[in-house]
Amino acid sequence: MGSLVFMPKIDGKDVGFPDRLQRLMDKKSLNQADIARHIWGTVMDERGYTVAKNRQTIGKYLSGKIYPSPPARRKLAEALNVPYGELFPKDDPTAVVGSGIVLHKKGADLYDLEISVSVPLTVATQVIELVKEYAG
Repeated sequence: MGSLVFMPKIDGKDVGFPDRLQRLMDKKSLNQADIARHIWGTVMDERGYTVAKNRQTIGKYLSGKIYPSPPARRKLAEALNVPYGELFPKDDPTAVVGSGIVLHKKGADLYDLEISVSVPLTVATQVIELVKEYAG
């Protein structure tokens, strides 16, 4: 049975992701163009050269300027030939299929939380105590 790890993120971004991505690229001797080519293919530039499409996007991932979408995350793991969890160990549990936890954004800092996870009664009681002031 798998377990969920809830790790802090800033603005929904896994702040350790750029370092993990760079480390894995270095380990596999891959550059930004190699990764981009695997994910998005190639395109002809204005000079007539065939280049990796969206190479600059990988640079933005590495600098932490942007965070990949769920489909791009899967493709990144595939491009690096690593398990998804190795590249995204702190991934948002709402993005994990079958996690039993779903968040629905309702406002600037307000979410509806749905939980469907089997836990011992003592744990369920603790969760209820934590959220009962918000229950309507």
